[in-house]
Amino acid sequence: MRIASAEALGFTFDHDREPLSYCLIRVTTDDGITGWGEACDSFGMTYASVIEAAVSDAFAPLLVGEELDSIDRLMHKLRSWTRRRLGHTWVASQALSGLELAMQDVLGKARGEPVAVMLGGSLDPVPVYASSVFLGEGDPDWHVELLGPLLRAGVRGVKVRIGVDWQSDLETLAGLRGRLDPAVDVMIDGNENFTVDTALVVAGRLAELGIGWFEEPVLQESPAAMDAMAARSPVPLACGEHMFGVAEFEEAIRRNWATFLQPDASTCGGLAEGMHIAAAGHRAGVRVVPHSASGPVALAANLHLAAASPTIGLLEYPYPLAECWATIAPGCPLVPDRVVDGALTPPDVPGLGIDVDFEAVRSRPYQPPAPRSGPSTQYAGNV
Repeated sequence: MRIASAEALGFTFDHDREPLSYCLIRVTTDDGITGWGEACDSFGMTYASVIEAAVSDAFAPLLVGEELDSIDRLMHKLRSWTRRRLGHTWVASQALSGLELAMQDVLGKARGEPVAVMLGGSLDPVPVYASSVFLGEGDPDWHVELLGPLLRAGVRGVKVRIGVDWQSDLETLAGLRGRLDPAVDVMIDGNENFTVDTALVVAGRLAELGIGWFEEPVLQESPAAMDAMAARSPVPLACGEHMFGVAEFEEAIRRNWATFLQPDASTCGGLAEGMHIAAAGHRAGVRVVPHSASGPVALAANLHLAAASPTIGLLEYPYPLAECWATIAPGCPLVPDRVVDGALTPPDVPGLGIDVDFEAVRSRPYQPPAPRSGPSTQYAGNV
């Protein structure tokens, strides 16, 4: 079974709240098997055309014609031939992750096994938490209503996002916390918005509210800021959606940056790398809770990662994106009404279990982001 083609397919989906771009990866073999992967930049794929170019110009020529016998061997080839030119993080890692997922999908289909089982795991249901929107988008009652379907499905954890107007957001958070069942855990995503000083003020209020974790409060690429938060935060910290490869996670473990590590198989290097990260976290006594905030293939991959690893007991579930999943993958087994008793079950079919409608993808051309002017405040660690 040889690889016949490998390509990236960017598209933009017009969600009710705002358009969001994504990037799927398609690998085909000479005996007619198609595998689907996905590359994610932490929330969809803003610059999908960059991933398309990386795959078509750099990685596909190294894969086409290769025997798909060992994904580890092929990933080593891709990394070793491109490391000195493209590096091994950010865009390169995102593209490589999508390719690895597509090859895992092919291999699972060829062997007649779900990927989680192929990796040595099971198809047991995986508990999920509801990953929601920015606090500033509505009042506490509005957020409760938005979360309602998942709460009624038994989900026992929710995450909301705090923005640059953090004082107002904290008031909304207090109202939301008071309206939710005390048994429901609440987590906060800081989106790397804050300076250390501001993040510590926010963290103090989060501690008063009993918040479960404070995710990405400061710029992750600032080790000094991460060290300061690790030393002084009164609430547990979480990070990992912008980390690439097991070595970066091992460094985070060594420096005690987080109580919760959040690898994403569509970003960190793929499923095999995700398994290594889960094992590293287990050895260090750090919980691993995979990140997921993109299309159906990325979610399926992270679900299989959680099911394959005996040490992962919780998965992010980005339910506001579900309209996209149902549209480009009709019959998608991951939509909200498939959440039962707060958990999602991996598809019991060969591969990752997502049947992508190619025409539905191609009918939604990729739209580059509109130019922006002025200094950045959001996601810049300067609030």
